[in-house]
Amino acid sequence: MTAVLFSTLKGAPIAVLLLSAPTDQGRQCIFTVAAHDAATFDGQEAQVLLPDRPTEYQCKLTASAKETRVEFENQNGWHFVVRLDGKNKGRWSASKALQALSGLATGL
Repeated sequence: MTAVLFSTLKGAPIAVLLLSAPTDQGRQCIFTVAAHDAATFDGQEAQVLLPDRPTEYQCKLTASAKETRVEFENQNGWHFVVRLDGKNKGRWSASKALQALSGLATGL
């Protein structure tokens, strides 16, 4: 898997998380915009996923036959966790202090 599509709970695409090849230091990841309309791009989820210019994050990816998990923290302190099943379908969640957001995720 080299990318994860982040969508709203209603299925509207927001962003794609691109993952680098693994290295001794782990993986780097970066978001690219995937929103198809202004309402999604201006929504709360997009504001958390895409807070500023593209920024690289140190990502941790673990995979087994049952689940793939990606974790990282963005520059604004949001902690992201993506959980995908064996068919590369699942959910993403983001949390910061008492705030939390979630949506759908698809491995690409």
